[in-house]
Amino acid sequence: MKKNSIIISIALIVLSLVAYGVLNVDTKVTDQTEVSEDNRLASINGTGVSKNMKKNSPRFFYSVGTRYDAIKKSDLIKASSINDFLSKQQMPPLESYQSVSIVVVKDNKQTNIVALSKDDKLSKSQIELLKAADFSTNILVRGDYEQISEETLQTKHEYWCPHFTIVPNQQAKYIDGEDALIAYLEERGHDLLGHIDQEKLNFAKVYFTVTQQGKITNTRIESKSSYPDIDKKIIEVINTTSGAWKPAKNVNGEYVDQELVFTFSTGC
Repeated sequence: MKKNSIIISIALIVLSLVAYGVLNVDTKVTDQTEVSEDNRLASINGTGVSKNMKKNSPRFFYSVGTRYDAIKKSDLIKASSINDFLSKQQMPPLESYQSVSIVVVKDNKQTNIVALSKDDKLSKSQIELLKAADFSTNILVRGDYEQISEETLQTKHEYWCPHFTIVPNQQAKYIDGEDALIAYLEERGHDLLGHIDQEKLNFAKVYFTVTQQGKITNTRIESKSSYPDIDKKIIEVINTTSGAWKPAKNVNGEYVDQELVFTFSTGC
């Protein structure tokens, strides 16, 4: 009888240890899953994610860069066709076009500065427009064409229009890197973030110019966040980074001005 009691006691101890081990493993797996999810969210679209928010608080996303896809002016100057600077992902495989337009975009709107060609070969006016365009100029390239619908077998009009920002060969950079810049901006605007309704917060886009001396000028907001105090704070904080930038360089290694955009919002 005494022997049976000892065996039962040992069995209970073993079962307890096994149960503890299983629970401990489950906890570790859950923790790793949460960390992986945080890392995944942090890498969306190359944006920074707020790390100072408490659990269940809204996540804030930041990015600093050009308004549209960056394209070097040195590449545009050498181009004789749109195929020289557009990738296959940016244009459909076509044999012919009705027309190709290059349009200057300002404040997110098309201007009347337009140059046309009949096909993918750049016209004289398009070449002149691209050569005259300053750094940080935003353009769109629109290709109009006709395509036969597989469903109706009728010809229909189609177009594609990727947008670009013209940049120097070496873009302006924050001295300590983009992650450090985002951490700096977030830290100084942190007090305002806990008092907002994330469903009401719009994407805020603040433009600023990094001068040849690494100073910040011409700070302006294009898209407002719907919170005036946050918009004002973002501009103030960006201006405090003046002098902490490596200025942009052109193809000859000369320092040049460059306009960048700071984007802030919740969600992705």
